[in-house]
Amino acid sequence: MSRIVTLSTAAALLGLATFIPCPVVGGQSPGQTCSATKLKTTAKKAPAKLACHATAARKHVPVDATCLGNAEATFGKRWDVAEANGGCATTGDKGTIEGKVDRFVDDVVAQVTGSPEGALLSTKRAKKCAASKLMATGKKANGVIRCYAQAVQKGEGVQSTCPAKAEAAFGKRWDVAEAKGGCATTGDKGTIEGKVDAFVADLVAELPPTTTTTTTSTTTTRPPVCGDGRVDPPEECDVGSGSCLQGMVCSSDCRCVDPNTALCCCSLDCFHPACGLFALGCPPDFNGAIAECCLPNYPFAPCCF
Repeated sequence: MSRIVTLSTAAALLGLATFIPCPVVGGQSPGQTCSATKLKTTAKKAPAKLACHATAARKHVPVDATCLGNAEATFGKRWDVAEANGGCATTGDKGTIEGKVDRFVDDVVAQVTGSPEGALLSTKRAKKCAASKLMATGKKANGVIRCYAQAVQKGEGVQSTCPAKAEAAFGKRWDVAEAKGGCATTGDKGTIEGKVDAFVADLVAELPPTTTTTTTSTTTTRPPVCGDGRVDPPEECDVGSGSCLQGMVCSSDCRCVDPNTALCCCSLDCFHPACGLFALGCPPDFNGAIAECCLPNYPFAPCCF
């Protein structure tokens, strides 16, 4: 079981040509610097835009066009500086990345607040919850993308503990928001996590530190398979790998989760204090197995069936 998540694996996840960062003697190559800068720039734009939507959700007003415009302008300036410095493996792709960020943001906003934006936010508590979830999502995206940017800058693979930290922080923020009650949507943490992971993998594949050389050989890409003994994006761990942070466990869908909040009772008439709400069915971590959700020896989860 490798504890390294390689950058080429993220590209393979989307069925794209893979790349391998080349070591550079005496420092980083211009391509590494450019790619890392572009990733960091994108990492700031996504949460900046989600913060604009979070404010709109909290106040239940249309999103401020000036706020969104400022995020766009800052992104554009930083991107242009990166390309002006030269050495980029890809150029002229600012619009492409902007489109990916905007689609990701719009997708998350619709999931959390409804479509049209804010349609689900009929109460004050729902508005506050949605704003908190949007902010949590922006922080996770920023944290994970920066993990890849740092790895690109150094010309090495991503240590799985780096994105795992962002994942753990996101999970805590999300759980706190839902525990307060009144959320317009609940139980959608895994859905949003999937959207963030797919977005990050797409960005990494689009912004390699070196140019891709086309050959006549055939490359077979391998999708991630949970339980195969490898940690492939968007997986954070693999079952039994021990690659999660201390106190976290690897779930059956290869995510690092807190066992104190993941072990929720599956029965509609069973209350689990660690969750702070009635569980509407089994969480995905346990594939619907009630026996695993309601462990008789778990102090706060008596058997529910």
